[in-house]
Amino acid sequence: VNAGCAPKDLKHFDEELGRFGGDVKMEVMWDNRGLYALQGPKAVEVVQRLSSTDLSKLSFGESLWLTLEGAECLVSRCGYTGEDGVEIFVPGEAAVKVWQRLKGEPEVRL
Repeated sequence: VNAGCAPKDLKHFDEELGRFGGDVKMEVMWDNRGLYALQGPKAVEVVQRLSSTDLSKLSFGESLWLTLEGAECLVSRCGYTGEDGVEIFVPGEAAVKVWQRLKGEPEVRL
């Protein structure tokens, strides 16, 4: 869901889920989560340092749940700048801790 289009996107998903009729539900989790986007050729390498899961097999467009700094985070490999990158969705209570760890990595620049 794109932030600028969220109401329209969520309405569309609700309509499609209603037509599906299966045992599927949608949970919007952005109200209690932080989001960090790391872009560039070293993004996956940086996140790899925070996780014991092998991220080399995570392809562009794939997502998985990782424990980062003790918190269950949703990590997606993507990029909007033309570079490889990752987006990290962090539970609110762990957002500062994960951010501090990320910004402490030498490749991470603001």
